[in-house]
Amino acid sequence: MNKKKIKRWQTKLQPIIEQYQAANISRNAVVVAYYALLSIFPLMIFLGNLLPLLDLKVDDVLKYIKVLVPASIYHNLLPLIKSFLTNGNGGLLSIGALVTLWSASKGIVNLRKSVNDVYGIKTPQNALISRIISVLLTLVFILIMMALVLAFGFGQDILNYVVPRLQLPPLILQLFAQLRLPVAGIMLLILLMLLLYMIPNAKLHFRCILPGAILTAAGWLILAQVFAIYVRYFASSVTSYGAIGAFIILMFWLDFIAEILLLSSFVNRLTEEHFYGEIKPSKGKVRDFIENRQQKKDSKPSAND
Repeated sequence: MNKKKIKRWQTKLQPIIEQYQAANISRNAVVVAYYALLSIFPLMIFLGNLLPLLDLKVDDVLKYIKVLVPASIYHNLLPLIKSFLTNGNGGLLSIGALVTLWSASKGIVNLRKSVNDVYGIKTPQNALISRIISVLLTLVFILIMMALVLAFGFGQDILNYVVPRLQLPPLILQLFAQLRLPVAGIMLLILLMLLLYMIPNAKLHFRCILPGAILTAAGWLILAQVFAIYVRYFASSVTSYGAIGAFIILMFWLDFIAEILLLSSFVNRLTEEHFYGEIKPSKGKVRDFIENRQQKKDSKPSAND
């Protein structure tokens, strides 16, 4: 009886193991981490140009970066990050800023290729259109993140002004301060759901994205807290190289993040296939939305029927 159960489980797990091996998650994670490293600092330059337009303080942005990035990386690269964020001149629409955004989108291009491998889907061959879509996705995610920082950064100032004048309970200020990071975590989860839904060229149901988004958010936050242990026991020799060592450690961290993200995409693939069957390729989420709306409209019985 036990042998039959083991054989049954082997039969069920064998296709999943083959899909996982075909996804090349570990190899693709290194590629994603490499291009993410190349994209980070162009992205910082773009953010530096964006901050003056939104009248945001650099310290407000650094608060959220500090939560998401391991302390060992944050403290080593803080002067460099501050330099990139404070040297912006508000020239958002300048040619330099657009070129910088184009360069940063290279990371999204390679992330899309890797996620498509996880879903077993070939990336569309039109490189120019793929790059333009990646630029738009990069811009959308930047604006969403900046909107969150804007809301939480100015929210405290607004409440400090409104609460005493409207004679509201001071408890509101305390609640806002306590719930700022949990709400930011929820917003990060929503942002990851959008990322995991929009990136792959696959027709997906939004509710099947939730498991991977939770896994990515939890893995990211846990990694930010325990990464110091990894550095202390497994990468301690690297830290002696100064600034170069900081970049090597940053590469390690990006590789782990990429592994978590691709593994989460694989979990989403299994969830989608379990509930809806084989995953079909997609030419674009906007086109899929229009086609689904049209199909629902055509399937409704007309008044003459």
